[in-house]
Parts: sequence; structure tokens; C-alpha cells
Amino acid sequence: MSHGTNNSAALEDDEQFMVYNRREVAGILRDLAKQRDMLSAVFHHGKDMVLTAVVDIDFDSDAVYLDYGPDEDSNRNLLSSERTIFVSVAGGVKVQWLSSSISSVKFKGSDAFKIAIPEKLQRVQRREFYRLPTPIAKPLICKIPVSADKLLEVPLVDISTGGIGVILPDPPDPAIVKGTEFQRCILDFPEFGTAELVLRVHGVWAVTLKNDSTSQRAGLAFVNPRAGTQSLIQRYMIKLERERIANTD
Repeated sequence: MSHGTNNSAALEDDEQFMVYNRREVAGILRDLAKQRDMLSAVFHHGKDMVLTAVVDIDFDSDAVYLDYGPDEDSNRNLLSSERTIFVSVAGGVKVQWLSSSISSVKFKGSDAFKIAIPEKLQRVQRREFYRLPTPIAKPLICKIPVSADKLLEVPLVDISTGGIGVILPDPPDPAIVKGTEFQRCILDFPEFGTAELVLRVHGVWAVTLKNDSTSQRAGLAFVNPRAGTQSLIQRYMIKLERERIANTD
């Protein structure tokens, strides 16, 4: 994954993921509306964010309608923004675009934001779920009960809506075998809360580091996470995207 540093867009450099066709762009936004996928509006150089969702698309009038946020001060600040990056990371797909003008309207009797259909947007869908690297200095820790009397604590290296990548002890615990499921795993998300998960080992491998040493890694898939847990994961991923935008803006 390559992170762009272009101040005019703050999008990833991968041109292959850009969508320019207006009808295709509108179709992607309609899909977001159908799924009611959580969307973050990031502005003021990544310092502020409003959580919203696409409500409807009017192709003929060049309008995208979005939910109002719960905080009026944040809503007013967003309306004054001249440069807003919208990001969704739901369902293993990242959708991101830039809007330069936002207005407040009434839509079906409720307050809503209105933007023009973007001229282009970025849609990233990997063969596996779209992944984001997690903090290195203060890593998230996943607690895995590998047996009745042993709790394995492993730091995360990345996260997606489908699972996590973790660093294993060296040598790896013999219980971490591809296909094995672990119940009641605990993952704490700073600022958002704690999730109890069922995790399935997707794979175990060795990674060669810059100093030529090796590190043992594992991919762990979420097994039927609850809706509340999925929302928690999405909110945390949006936080990571916001921080990335702030660092590259």
C-alpha cells in the first residue's frame, strides 16, 4: 500500500484504483447508501471529523445527500470546510473522495449535508480485505486463550474488517495452527471500547526484518462478529485513516 503526500488530494497514489466515470461513481455511492455504511468526513487537515452516511443520490441534479452528525458545532465546522476527505472502510472495501463544497439542506424533512457527485473517487478492494497498519509504538494487544490455563497476548501489526495480523512469540505457540478457532479473544480499542471475538487462524509465516532477523506472524480471521463489534472495528479503522490523512496532508 502506498500512501500519497499530494496536498491537493491526500489520496493514495495508486491510479489503478481511481474511478472517473460519473455513472460508476454514482453507483458506488448508491451502494454505500443501500448498505448504510459508516462514512467519515475528515477536514481541517485531519484535525476534525464528523461521522455520517450517504442517504441518497440524485444523479440528474448532481447531488449527494448525507446524514447530519450528532454534534452541531462539528456540523457547522464541516459546513465551513473548503476541503473535506470522505472515507469509508466497510466490507473490506475502502472508498475515498475529496469534496470542496458542502451545504446544509432539508432532505425528506430532516437536516442533511449536500455535496456534488465527486468527479473521481478511489475504490480499493484487495483480493483479501483492505488492511490498515496499526500503531507500532503503542500496539494494540489481542488476548487469546489458547488453553484453559494459558492466555497468549500478541501485538497487532494490521487490521481489516475481516481480521487482524499479529506478531507471534518466537518460537510460535504450538496452539497457533492454521484452521484452529479460539473463543472469547479480547481486543481493546483505545477510545472506543473492548471487543470479545472468535478468531480463526488463517495462516502462520515468518517475516524477514531490515536487520535480517525474522519475526513470526499470524493472520487471524474474525468469525461471525456481532454487529456492534463490526461497528467498533470500522470506527477504529476510520480513526487510523484520519490519522494517516493528518500525517500526509
